[in-house]
Amino acid sequence: LQVRKTADHLFAWARKARADAAETGARQRLVVDTERKVFWIEREPKPLKEPGKFEALGGGWVEEALPPGVDFEVLEGFETDRSDSKRRYIEFWPDGTATEAQLGIANEQGDRRTIKVLAATSKITIEHPAVAP
Repeated sequence: LQVRKTADHLFAWARKARADAAETGARQRLVVDTERKVFWIEREPKPLKEPGKFEALGGGWVEEALPPGVDFEVLEGFETDRSDSKRRYIEFWPDGTATEAQLGIANEQGDRRTIKVLAATSKITIEHPAVAP
């Protein structure tokens, strides 16, 4: 249940970052810290005056921790933060696009979910593991 709920949260956060990038015209990032097991959204508030400078989103979108026993399992297509190798992110651009990426989470009981971002459309989906018959 915790893996499913966490995947739902990550899915919502990724969709928000994509939508905000398209709506505001500023790049947005879904950031994960693999060591601290937390995630958050960052935005580029002044892309013309301070390009490449990102700050964490506030309000209801403050840093969120993974529940105990849940861990990041797969981080494909995520960039590594130059200032901290434990921080990885996927960036959403103002035209609504992003690079192809996968973010997998799992627990010790083998429950897993994967959030996928498709490069061509920036469509975001949750992949459920196949159930054995």
